[in-house]
Amino acid sequence: MTILQKDKGQLRRKRLLQMNINALIGYIFVEIFALIASNIGISGISYAEIALLAAIVNTGTIGFIIALFLMPSVPKWTEPVFFFIELLLFLILFSCAVFYLRELRMAGLIFALVAVSVELPFTTVKESLAISVGALVAFTITSYYAIEVANQKGILSQELLFAACFTVPLIFISYVSQQISGQKKEMLRDREALRMLNNELKAKNTALLKSQIQDTYELELASHVQAAFFLQKPPETDGWDISFLLRPAHGVSGDFFDIYTRGTTLTGIAVFDVSGHGISSGLITMIAKPIMFRLFTYLQESTLGEIARQAREIISNEISNIDNYITGVLLRFTGGTVQYVNAGHPNILLKKGRSGIVKEAAPNAEFRGLPIGMDFTSAPFNTIQFDMEPGDILLIFTDGIIDGFNSEKKSYGMKRLLDAFSSAPTDTARDITSHIINDFYTFTGQSFINDDVTLMAVKKAD
Repeated sequence: MTILQKDKGQLRRKRLLQMNINALIGYIFVEIFALIASNIGISGISYAEIALLAAIVNTGTIGFIIALFLMPSVPKWTEPVFFFIELLLFLILFSCAVFYLRELRMAGLIFALVAVSVELPFTTVKESLAISVGALVAFTITSYYAIEVANQKGILSQELLFAACFTVPLIFISYVSQQISGQKKEMLRDREALRMLNNELKAKNTALLKSQIQDTYELELASHVQAAFFLQKPPETDGWDISFLLRPAHGVSGDFFDIYTRGTTLTGIAVFDVSGHGISSGLITMIAKPIMFRLFTYLQESTLGEIARQAREIISNEISNIDNYITGVLLRFTGGTVQYVNAGHPNILLKKGRSGIVKEAAPNAEFRGLPIGMDFTSAPFNTIQFDMEPGDILLIFTDGIIDGFNSEKKSYGMKRLLDAFSSAPTDTARDITSHIINDFYTFTGQSFINDDVTLMAVKKAD
């Protein structure tokens, strides 16, 4: 049995059950009326005859109710059988009532009208017509027998006139039943359509949930793979204290960095930021990071600007078919001297150890070149050079920290970063990054970030 057949069988069971309950209530009222009529002498039926009729009709109806309660659903072929037997019981009781009401037998038509009305919400148009026509035929036959054969008081033509008068409302009720039946069928179709839509929605939700689980798994896997290519802790270097942190916004980071060393000698630092978020940006970091490493390592005799230019050329060719671009900074360390190239990235900050003054390492904004992937010229990048004394600190970061915003949509901004850097304890580079990131999260008021955040502090040892 299909789900739809099961649903229809349950609906048939519910309908027949309600019909029989209503009928039983109606029979009990008729029996009470018959007892009252017999007691006051307007009906010739005896108490024993009332009890016998009540036993037959009520027992049959109660039997139907019990059977329907025990049945999980009603097969289509049994539905007319139930109705036909119940109709016979009704016509038996109705005929007896008409016969024993004698000259008040017209009240039987009122009982028929009430019965059809009570069953109206649960009967089809054919069933309603069957009850109406059956009651009119039973009334006519019973009235003829009562007056012409049993010699009861009454005028047959008058009784037939009463039957004709009740024909119109009874047929009209059947018409109303047709309207109700049509609405019920429409409701059933809507219910079935809703059920099918609900099942389809459940299936799509299940598929979506599986897809989300798969996507989450793949994102976590990609995040672990990428993390394996990134530094997990700063390398040991002579004369420098370095601390860094990376906070991806969506598992896989579009930021990447590298620290270049020769033995324990710090030779360079690269911090770059791929536009966009997620796996697509993360894939580009896997392309760009080894290219930067090879060029910086193998072109030691070239200027830093030339290294950045070749990196721009190679990486731009690799990502020419996509819309992403890359900003970043590249630093070369020679003792206490720092060479600095910027490709459309936020300027790095320098804090002097003696004075505590914080400033941008490159005061001229025109020093910065365009991001990689947006400029296909062969011109070298501008390079500046400055010296760092013991206690001096460089702060390198991506725009995720200055663009982070709070619940009021106010961004953290460069001024707050400058203030946090100025007020940070300077005992170790880690103290500096911890202070700044805590200040950042205090401002945003949430652990969620809308962009990847990279922060690196590089301190010249005292």
